[in-house]
Amino acid sequence: MHHFQLGQYKGMKIAPQPAPTETELENAVIQSVLKMLNEWSKNNIVVEEGDEVAVSIFATCDGLAVSELCSSYLKYKVGDPMMFGQFKNVIGKKKADRFQMMIDIPHNSPLQHVAGKKAEFLATVLEVWPSKQLEVTDAIVHEMDPEVPDLKTLKENIRKSLIAESQQTIAENNLQTILDTIIESSTYELDEEMLAATTKQVINNALKDYEIIKNQNANTPFGSSEADEYFYEDCAVFAKQQLLLSLAFTELARVENICISDEEAELGRKQILEGIQGDQQMFEKLFPTPELLKESLLHEKIVKHLFEWNIIDN
Repeated sequence: MHHFQLGQYKGMKIAPQPAPTETELENAVIQSVLKMLNEWSKNNIVVEEGDEVAVSIFATCDGLAVSELCSSYLKYKVGDPMMFGQFKNVIGKKKADRFQMMIDIPHNSPLQHVAGKKAEFLATVLEVWPSKQLEVTDAIVHEMDPEVPDLKTLKENIRKSLIAESQQTIAENNLQTILDTIIESSTYELDEEMLAATTKQVINNALKDYEIIKNQNANTPFGSSEADEYFYEDCAVFAKQQLLLSLAFTELARVENICISDEEAELGRKQILEGIQGDQQMFEKLFPTPELLKESLLHEKIVKHLFEWNIIDN
């Protein structure tokens, strides 16, 4: 059995992290808009001379494929004098469009079986990098997101999102400072068998996540010996941290007599369902048992008290 003696958990007088300034917010909004515009332009803007493009190429000669002239990914600048002039045929195209090129292969080509012949190239546009920065207009904004009527609304939406993200990050950092202080000032003795069982569960869950990631992207390094050099050590550290936090919350609830009534649980259930648009299936996945719901709500309640007890007003 674990033994946990709670340390300091009140009166830490922690100053909250400062919120971003108006200038920082405005710069972040501008950068977000430009990032959205750049991503949109790669898929929607037609190619002009001076742009950079990436294409895939399938080449044939005399009705047969010429593997040496094929490419799954060729990047070039439109108008580059080092490229055959036919590569300008991409002008006016956009991502996913195709274009053809008929090119006379030089007589001195090292590919003797096609030297001096005419080859046909079928190219598909993979990516586009415009050479000119587009002006963000209301029309383009509406094309990027049909639910947003103009640039002003887009900026307002981004600003609200950035403020919410900032508040969430500040709250998480403040909470982590509080919890670290509590754990550091507490005394405890962990049951080695129970700790090992927790660590094993963490490892199993992490391995499942790695498998999902590898299946989604075969190019990820997850699961390789290099990526997993400290895998088990990291899992053991994480398991111990989670176990200590669980013990701290349990002791805080006992010492301060904090609990969740059936009425509070029902209210919390309704609020969570509202936040996920009434998705009952998602709710049951998050909280498969009433006990897990109450535990989550209890942790939220304790966190609110911890902020009240330890975060000083600006």
